[in-house]
Amino acid sequence: MIRNRAYTVRIASFAILFATSQLAYSQSIETQPTEVISATPLQAFSDRSGLWPSQELTNETESRNEKTLVEIFNSVPGVQAREAGSPTISIRGSAAADRVLKLYEGVPLNLADGIGASDLFIPQESIGSVRLFKGPASAFYGTSAMAGAVDHRVARVQRPTLRASGSLYNNAARANESLYGALPFGSSDSPGHISGYFERRNGRYPYRSVTGFGEGNRDNSAMETARLNAAWDLRLDNVQVRPRLLLAKSVGENPGPLNAPYATSFDNTGSLVAVEVQNDVADSVSLSIRLADVRQWGLFDRDTTFQSTSVATRSSLAADLQVGLDAFVVSRTFFDVKWDTLAASYLGDSRLNQNDVEIGETFEISLTPSIALQPAIRYRAETGDFLKAVGVLRSVGTGRQWITYAEGFRAPSLSDRFADVSFFKGNQSLLPERSQSFEIGFQLEPPLLSNKFKLEGAAYHIAYEDLFDTVAASAMATTKVNSGRATAKGVEAGVSYSLDRWTFGSGYNFLEAKNETLNEPLRLSPKHQATLKIARTFHQTQIETLLTYWSSFFDRETPSNVLKELPPWTTVDLTVTHQRENWRWRGGILNVFDVARELTYAFPEAQRRFFLSAQTEF
Repeated sequence: MIRNRAYTVRIASFAILFATSQLAYSQSIETQPTEVISATPLQAFSDRSGLWPSQELTNETESRNEKTLVEIFNSVPGVQAREAGSPTISIRGSAAADRVLKLYEGVPLNLADGIGASDLFIPQESIGSVRLFKGPASAFYGTSAMAGAVDHRVARVQRPTLRASGSLYNNAARANESLYGALPFGSSDSPGHISGYFERRNGRYPYRSVTGFGEGNRDNSAMETARLNAAWDLRLDNVQVRPRLLLAKSVGENPGPLNAPYATSFDNTGSLVAVEVQNDVADSVSLSIRLADVRQWGLFDRDTTFQSTSVATRSSLAADLQVGLDAFVVSRTFFDVKWDTLAASYLGDSRLNQNDVEIGETFEISLTPSIALQPAIRYRAETGDFLKAVGVLRSVGTGRQWITYAEGFRAPSLSDRFADVSFFKGNQSLLPERSQSFEIGFQLEPPLLSNKFKLEGAAYHIAYEDLFDTVAASAMATTKVNSGRATAKGVEAGVSYSLDRWTFGSGYNFLEAKNETLNEPLRLSPKHQATLKIARTFHQTQIETLLTYWSSFFDRETPSNVLKELPPWTTVDLTVTHQRENWRWRGGILNVFDVARELTYAFPEAQRRFFLSAQTEF
């Protein structure tokens, strides 16, 4: 049973939370809302993206309580995310988890198993902002950023905090419970905090299937997660030291698709250790060096004849040298080294190794007081590839326009190349997947309506080459091959307006994603996405309504591999927030009208959910 296996996890979690809740501190907590900031490319995504322009979409509902990051991502035009099935996140038709690079505090999380970054390393309970780089980001970040990147930034805690939340589904028993505690330390110049988190999902929720599998209660999806997270921004004269530590364990079950309802189990443990040192060497010279180690241990189908194990690690060294050549030109040099290992029972327990060395260079050039140019190039030593990007930005007042070109890259994973088991055979001849993107966009903030009105839009065209496809290698096994070219073209638009106590916001994305070789639509790519948000504040209470719409889209049935169309859906979320002294209460209903959804074929999503959370600061 999951609960028995996770007993020690639960005890340790409550010990951490109890300790953090017993201490007091005299400062105030920064109650910033979680922000989803999206762009291609993104200013302040990290120091690496430099001058490239940004778009910003704020979400007043904190993801670390009630809404999961998946639910927030699905309200962002051009982004699709899901918890069940695959992938976990898709940007502009990318439709594979490892084509989008996930980061935590700038540390890349995608490992050599090729299945994308594990959410084990993303402390949703303490995330303050999420930054999306839509489109190829490989010139700045290398492989796995072929379709974009997502950086998760931790919120700063200044007072001891304790938060409890719970939710339940229609006609279901206890569905979800979580407890979070955070304790600050250090000083105002060198803030730090440590937090503990425990979550339990009951694993049973009602559903209606839109692909013809009926309705009922979805079982075998229970999970317990415990996480310890620490962050410190230490300043020593001109040197900044930023240690990060994350330890996590998750035990649970996967119910499988409705058309093949086998249940599997997992027991995953992860660790992340990183330290970044930044030094202003001279007036116009700054050097940043980060060492990081990410490890994940997996145990699947425990105590069964199908039991398997895996260990994936990534150690990395990243350096960023910034030099002001004169008043108009800044040079940025990136040096990245990654050491990957993968050992798994499905690889015959052999230990596979892969080392990457990449060097990047970008220049930030002011051509005129209102026009800037930023070219970038990255060299990948293992394959001899040069990845290029160039952006032109025009800034007038609070508005700006841009034109960008960027190239993306995704190397085959170790399992893609070397797996040798009865059901899957690796292909050592696989070529990397590639992408090229053009984008033109704008932001408009009229001076008379500064911070009240924003209009933004972008048009893009992405070409994908040598995409991986799964084909039969024998009567019983499959393999991956390079098969085909694809295109994704679309338009995004957003508008937001604030008037007294009212806030309005809407977004829209048109996406046409097609495999040109096979003459068929790319999976998991709705042609139309739209959102509408309306919020009203009454003294200490805010009421928010969010409408999200997806048009129909396609996914592949397993095991036939036939494209199936999933119908459109529209959901409405209602959230009420009340702040009083040191307490904040939040409650509401997600999917008010109980709409049936499937974001992946034969994996129905939970429908209506009621939630309530309470947070206090000492």
